[in-house]
Amino acid sequence: MLLAGGPGPCAASACSAGDPACPRSGSVVCWGDAPLQDTGAYLPAAADVGAGSAGSNSTQLLLLDTDLASSSLAAENSFACGLADGGTSVACWGSGLLPELTAAAAGVGQAGQLVAAVPTGDTVNPAVKLVTGDSFVCALLADHTLECLGSIGGIEWGNVDGSSSGSSSSPLAPVLEAPGGAPAQFVDVAAGAQHVCGVLTNGLIACFGSNEDNQLGPPFETLANSTIPVLAGDATLAFTAVAAGDAFSCGLLANGTAVCWGGFADNSEEQLLPPGLRAVADYTFASLAAKRATLCGVTEDSGDLVCAGVISSFIGADGYPAQVFSEEPVVIDMLHDYTAVSVGGSGFYFHACGLEAGGAALCWGLDNEDQLGVQTSSKLGNVAAMTPTAVDTSLRFSSIAAGGAFTCAVVA
Repeated sequence: MLLAGGPGPCAASACSAGDPACPRSGSVVCWGDAPLQDTGAYLPAAADVGAGSAGSNSTQLLLLDTDLASSSLAAENSFACGLADGGTSVACWGSGLLPELTAAAAGVGQAGQLVAAVPTGDTVNPAVKLVTGDSFVCALLADHTLECLGSIGGIEWGNVDGSSSGSSSSPLAPVLEAPGGAPAQFVDVAAGAQHVCGVLTNGLIACFGSNEDNQLGPPFETLANSTIPVLAGDATLAFTAVAAGDAFSCGLLANGTAVCWGGFADNSEEQLLPPGLRAVADYTFASLAAKRATLCGVTEDSGDLVCAGVISSFIGADGYPAQVFSEEPVVIDMLHDYTAVSVGGSGFYFHACGLEAGGAALCWGLDNEDQLGVQTSSKLGNVAAMTPTAVDTSLRFSSIAAGGAFTCAVVA
């Protein structure tokens, strides 16, 4: 097993600050790809289980710096970020850290090590949610403003040298309603590879960044990209949440209906869908998550897990990765009561993880780098896991983020 999280000196509730082998509530643990191996301390595994060891792809949980205490996580191909210090800073780790982040952070570590936190917000107005794209990070603050750092749709945001931006002590730059105008006000935000969408305080959705695939809402022919949030779709609709893949965006209405725009007609990515809104049929959702070419949701009535687009992947007989694609939403799991889901993967590689109501983590997809966190005896290797399998730990989590070939979660 990964960690015996029950009664004993290493139960999360019994941990003390500074114990490198004991996860406390708020600590971040990761499993999967080796680029994370130098970030923290591997947790002890049971002696009678052939778990991996530090320095290789391992099913052992990797405990990050115990001072991180992250309340929000986001993950990309080979790095992840979390809110630290009560939401007053952003900390990132992994092997593919953004040049913008490493330049703005003091005391940058080597590849795979924790980067010193980049300031954002303050104790009066802390960050409450963090999202990342291919080459940027954005933080939603308690006052509903949004700040970003990095390259979004080919346009640089913030001060990459680490100096403060405007009147703030943070190098992140605020997202404005109009050039020279007031900061836009959001209640939720999501990021694709090169764009960002958010639910405004009035319930409308506005997006900015690249519009190459109509993911901002307006047709690409009329808007190639934007640094100012533009309204997406019908101004009479009121949204409560938002999700974003690489080429599409989706919003969640108050009645649980998911509405999407942008994206491709099939997995070949050769034909764009026509501009405009389209409803996801047959299901009502409590929450949505998206990444790359995948949309997943937790159903409102029963906590089932439903996904569309790329729903799994495997290594074929020819040694190349292949994807399992479904144009229509399909039920991934109806045996567990989910509260959250996170989609990961890179290129043709896919995996995703969800959290049950009690905080247990389950993952499915490709397990070639141990990104599912399953028991050694249950490993599927290059075969696609089509049914979510419990991560091999008795720890419970409050949030989870699936990266390229790894997964990180916050201990509840």
